[in-house]
Amino acid sequence: SILINYLQKAGFINNDVFPIKFKSGHSTPENVVNGLFLKHALGRELADKNPKAVDPLGKEIQKRIVEQFGESNVVFDLNAFIGIGQK
Repeated sequence: SILINYLQKAGFINNDVFPIKFKSGHSTPENVVNGLFLKHALGRELADKNPKAVDPLGKEIQKRIVEQFGESNVVFDLNAFIGIGQK
């Protein structure tokens, strides 16, 4: 895998990489929009290039989050990879 190659190139031996699945903490649609759009590099870039588009797009994203996940206690399935090795 790519991650094992990175570990090897960094000088690690006896490497292993495995996936883990978990749930996010509870959040609100507002916090999700804030963290993943408004304060994210994408939202900041849009604000620099077209400030008038930020609010309508943020509202649309929030509307879709509510439609899919509800108005409170929004929880997401998360996935990550853990890499281990010896140096």
